[in-house]
Amino acid sequence: MNVTFICRTLEAGQCGVGDYTRKLAAALIRQGHPVSVIALRDNYVTDIVEELLMDRTAQIPVLRFPMVTKWSLQAKRIQSFLDRQGTQWLSLQYVPYSIQGKGLHWARNTFFKEIGKGRHWHIMFHELWLGLGEGTSLKRYWWGRAQRLCLLNLVKKLKPACVHTHSRVYQAALLKNGITSQQLPLFSNIDPIPDHSPHDRPSGALTFALFASIRKSSAQESFLKELETYNLEKGHTSRILFLGRNGALKEQWKQAINEKQTITYEDLGTLEAEAISRHLSKADIALSFTPLLLTEKSGTVACYWAHDLPVLSLADDWRMRGNPLLENPEGVVGYQEGCLQAFLDTSRTTAGHYRNADQIAAQFAEQTARPAESVPVSSTTQSSSNQKLFL
Repeated sequence: MNVTFICRTLEAGQCGVGDYTRKLAAALIRQGHPVSVIALRDNYVTDIVEELLMDRTAQIPVLRFPMVTKWSLQAKRIQSFLDRQGTQWLSLQYVPYSIQGKGLHWARNTFFKEIGKGRHWHIMFHELWLGLGEGTSLKRYWWGRAQRLCLLNLVKKLKPACVHTHSRVYQAALLKNGITSQQLPLFSNIDPIPDHSPHDRPSGALTFALFASIRKSSAQESFLKELETYNLEKGHTSRILFLGRNGALKEQWKQAINEKQTITYEDLGTLEAEAISRHLSKADIALSFTPLLLTEKSGTVACYWAHDLPVLSLADDWRMRGNPLLENPEGVVGYQEGCLQAFLDTSRTTAGHYRNADQIAAQFAEQTARPAESVPVSSTTQSSSNQKLFL
């Protein structure tokens, strides 16, 4: 299998999908497959760049285009690149906003069809469209409908031989629109680096790692209150370790923590991957703000699992519109008021939920080798007017 991946950017540490694509490509190369990558709208280059990127022992041929590049020039350079690489498969790492700034890429769909002539298409849906959840605003609902039509038109034009997504929520939404997909789990973009140095925390201290974007959560006050009570009863202290940018709500969390007697925080900001891994390896519990149903699409949760951390989600409840009975994935516990002590006293393992990049690469290669079992022709060629549309 000779595959070329297509994503937005390949700048390390600046785009989760770009990091995922680079690491998946490297894993496939180490397993003996010829692989290359194209970055279509890379805002970290100012000229068209063709180079070799290193990922551990793998050399990845890449073609990177600046954010603003004429489609005609892109098509010409891409065709030349694909011919020289001997590409048989094109794998679109799909995020609607990576293709077009508002996620409305109808005009771009024909471009993809043209560059893929004579080759098989694979699509990995990292994101779908706005408005999948219950209670979405009217604006997001109608914007999402337009994005969904662009996605369906893209699938109709490309007729992908294989479709993947991380999440069972996305699988259900795609299937409602006539698109059969297989689940390909996320792996961590940060490799675990064991740190065997002695832990410098005293006995009875808990470290919570927070390496995620902090979202508004109705659980914030009750979680901190319960944690304070737990510490006082046990004679413990707790520390919340902020890793990365975390978002605008980080300051609000710091203020709330400052009001507690037994809880402190440390804000380490943006760090290199190795430093992040070393801090995660010393933590006890990880905090997430991803709704439980969407756990499978969270690179942060995959990173926690890779470091064998039990994960507690502080996210508010999220239900999928039109399919409210989907079960939550395993591997993450949702915070419930009054249950924190039981979680802290018992949960210390991820129970083997994680699979690494090499394992996922092997699954990718196996499933794309038998495309007829992945996407029935009828599901990708039928007109959208004949499909049961779902949003």
